[in-house]
Amino acid sequence: MFVEHLLSEEEIPDSQRQVKGISSETPPQQVDVNHLLRRQSSDDTAPELKKYPLNNFDGISADVFINIQNITSLLKSAYSNPSINDKKLIKTCLDITKTIEDKIVDLSKNVNKIR
Repeated sequence: MFVEHLLSEEEIPDSQRQVKGISSETPPQQVDVNHLLRRQSSDDTAPELKKYPLNNFDGISADVFINIQNITSLLKSAYSNPSINDKKLIKTCLDITKTIEDKIVDLSKNVNKIR
């Protein structure tokens, strides 16, 4: 008899009943603890974005390239200076700077493929 009383239709709550003050066609949904905590801790600000490690690459590689150009310019002036006797060593240094320039360009192309 008690079980029949519990299972009777009168004791089952009506989930579709009309409630004054609520004008939504969607039925009410259960609220869980995670949802409440997220709503309480939300301050409507976006999370801090961590910089992608390669974002600064273009600026740094451009600085390196310009510095190598400056070194090349200094070496060319030294090559044309009559007081320096070892022109062969300066020529070797100029070749190294050219190789570095080429490597920087190749590195930049490869990094752009990664991003």
